[in-house]
Amino acid sequence: MGHFFIYNDEMKKNIFVFIIGLIACSAIFYLVYSTDQSIDQGISKRSDSERVTKEESLPTGDQIINDQVQKLATNLEVKISEDQLFTGLNNYRVEIKDLKKGLKKDFVKKYVSSQSKKLLNCLKVDFCGMKADPDGYFDEHSTPAHVLLSRELRLLNEMLEFGELELNELDFSELIKLENKSIIESTAELFLKADPSQTDLESFIATSSHLEGAKKQTFYFKLIKAASSSQRDLLIDSLAKELKTSEAYSIVAFFQKISSLKLDESELITISKSGCHLKEDNEVSWNSFSYNFKKYVTENSFDILLDEVCP
Repeated sequence: MGHFFIYNDEMKKNIFVFIIGLIACSAIFYLVYSTDQSIDQGISKRSDSERVTKEESLPTGDQIINDQVQKLATNLEVKISEDQLFTGLNNYRVEIKDLKKGLKKDFVKKYVSSQSKKLLNCLKVDFCGMKADPDGYFDEHSTPAHVLLSRELRLLNEMLEFGELELNELDFSELIKLENKSIIESTAELFLKADPSQTDLESFIATSSHLEGAKKQTFYFKLIKAASSSQRDLLIDSLAKELKTSEAYSIVAFFQKISSLKLDESELITISKSGCHLKEDNEVSWNSFSYNFKKYVTENSFDILLDEVCP
């Protein structure tokens, strides 16, 4: 009986020690878990706070545009509050057809003549103060200054008729050096509206010799569509000579878009001869050239065989 009580007391003691140990372990676990949670929440809150602060510090789209307009105004010596046309030209939501309402031709001609020269100058220096953001993409042929100039030229082009512009009112030789599609299109059309002589046209064409691919195609398409018959002959001959010495991709690019240009049979033959060397030099380019030539012939019901043009 005495042994029983001794054994029972020892069991109670062991159970008691076990319970105390279990409670201590639970307390330690809870303390560690709570500390980790507190640290995680602190880090999370700090990260969220840093992210919000960073987002708030980033400029909005409107802020970027306003900054760009201010830089342009500084370079062009324009007081934004006093120049409604400048403000409208830099508001891309305003279409050119709406922008020209209420404007007089002479005013717009003088305005664009003056500003285009300033834009050309500052584009040469530092793109009129424009540069890429740290995470931004920068196209040196399509800066805000290019867009402003292209909209000015489009406005002038829509307002003027043939013969209402003098060649010395715009710097055509410099404008065509800007490899911007919209500027090239308007410059070409405005040049013909200035009623150039054959010699003037030849000089203008010579300044475009640096253009390649789609830009060369844009330049010639605009001129050929708006040219007189005598000017057209010169343009077709010049185009054929330039294509003959151009890269294969320029010839291919031209013929891929040729369906938008209305040519007669003799004009098509003259231009197409410039691509005959592709037959021996570049099989892939020749196949593309051949396909587009045959397509154009079929669409216009011409009686021309490519084998006769390029024997």
